[in-house]
Amino acid sequence: MLRTALDDYKVARGAYPEHLNLLVPDFIDRVPFRDDKVSLEYNLQPDGRYRLGFSYAAGFTLGQTKCSTGSESQQWTCHSRI
Repeated sequence: MLRTALDDYKVARGAYPEHLNLLVPDFIDRVPFRDDKVSLEYNLQPDGRYRLGFSYAAGFTLGQTKCSTGSESQQWTCHSRI
């Protein structure tokens, strides 16, 4: 959903947004994951590409899982930190 909104924004405006809240309300209703359990990260890089990631603590685990993707990747990469 979020990656699609980023791609749709780029098609409509010619570049990826500087901040995710620029997607609201034309491309998404709200920015997801705005709570204390999930941390969302979005970085627009100087070359116009972006990095998107999130981290969360799942259930009873003693650490966090971080997942990330980018404008040129079709997959998410996840790893856990203990």
